[in-house]
Amino acid sequence: MQYGGGLRIWGTATLIDSNVYSNQAGYGAGLYIYDGGVANLDGCQVYENVAGNRGSGGGLYVGGVANLDDCNVFSNQAHGTLVHFEGGGGLAVWTSGTANLEGCNIFDNVAQRGGGLLVYG
Repeated sequence: MQYGGGLRIWGTATLIDSNVYSNQAGYGAGLYIYDGGVANLDGCQVYENVAGNRGSGGGLYVGGVANLDDCNVFSNQAHGTLVHFEGGGGLAVWTSGTANLEGCNIFDNVAQRGGGLLVYG
């Protein structure tokens, strides 16, 4: 299973006015943030990413900390098929994860569960 089609974050990453788009992975097609990792996004666009085949977190999969300020998360997909672990077309936040969103828009994302947002745990 592939993690983080666009970015895989173990440490700390800061993206300002950036686009993360058209990536594919099983989990976190746009961004996969590991437990202990921190992603700071300011004014970013996360779109048209696809988490396929038993995946989740089309736009972002959050196992660590995601801080989003004035970002748009849209037109992402998660095509997972497992009973409890699929979904989160825009964002999937795992039990160890924290997502802080301020002034963000989450729209037009698709998943079997949690088209925009799926929070585990």
